[in-house]
Amino acid sequence: MIISFFKGDSTNRKIQIAQDKYGPTDFNHPGSLTDEKNAVIKYANKTGSVQNNALSYSAVQYQINNNGPIGTAIYWSSGGGHAEVMKGYDTSGNQVLYNDPWDGLGHGASYSYYLSNSSWTWDGSLFYK
Repeated sequence: MIISFFKGDSTNRKIQIAQDKYGPTDFNHPGSLTDEKNAVIKYANKTGSVQNNALSYSAVQYQINNNGPIGTAIYWSSGGGHAEVMKGYDTSGNQVLYNDPWDGLGHGASYSYYLSNSSWTWDGSLFYK
């Protein structure tokens, strides 16, 4: 999703990226924001920064307004994690808008809910300067 933003297309590259890293048949492995960062460098020639925490709501607004989407790492309360892409915000109600590669759909939530709720905690960010 981040690569598509920078390339200006709508190509779904998640299987291709996983196969590039793990091979053509055994590619269902967990990844990290650093893996995501490296894929964006390879496919879109865009270098990002990873930090091991959430961004403030004002930093989300700044990043979206100036530099594009934000890769987020959420960690499930039950264990494990998941990557999503924050793509926008709506200041009425402090909403964040994000894509979930699991279902391929866009979603919205209040910033405070996205930050931490009974299901997950946002604890990693990939962003661009």
